Amino acid sequence: MTICLGDTNLKILPISFHKMQAYIQDNDSKEEAGGIMLGYCMDENNFSIIDVTMPNKEDKRSRYGFWRASVLHQRFLNRLFKKSKGKSIYLGEWHTHPEDIPTPSCLDRKSIVDQIRKSKLNSDRIFSLIMGRKGLHLSLVKKEGVVFERQLKFEELSSSLD
Repeated sequence: MTICLGDTNLKILPISFHKMQAYIQDNDSKEEAGGIMLGYCMDENNFSIIDVTMPNKEDKRSRYGFWRASVLHQRFLNRLFKKSKGKSIYLGEWHTHPEDIPTPSCLDRKSIVDQIRKSKLNSDRIFSLIMGRKGLHLSLVKKEGVVFERQLKFEELSSSLD
C-alpha cells in the first residue's frame, strides 16, 4: 500500500503492516506496543517501509503508554543496515493506541520531532505511525516539525493489503 503525505509517498509492505496490526489493542487487557520502521529512500519523495521491530522485554508498556528501549531495536536496525549495504535505514517510529481512529498525544508529537532534530539520520524526513483499532494516524516529520498528517480507516486500505 502507498500513502500520500503531501509531496511524499510512503509505501508500506503488507508484511510490515500486518506485524504492526497484530498488536492492535482490541481488548482491555492489551498494552500499547511499538517499535521502529525500517526501509528505503527510493528518491527524495518516495519511501518504502520494508520491516518493523516488535516490542521486546526491555520496552516499557502499559495500557496507555509505550517507551521503547533502544538497545535491541538498534541492534536490529544495525543488522539490516549492514545486510543491505547501507540502503535500509531508520524511517521512524510506530506504536498502538487504544482508540478506534488514533490521534497523537503531545508527547507523541514531541518525541518524533526530537528524534529527527537530535539524532544523526540518513534521511531528511521520518514518519510516525499510530495503529488504532479501526484505523491509523500517519505523520510526516522534518526538522521543522510535523509537516503533514493523515488519518485513515483500515477499510480504506484493505484492497491494497493483500
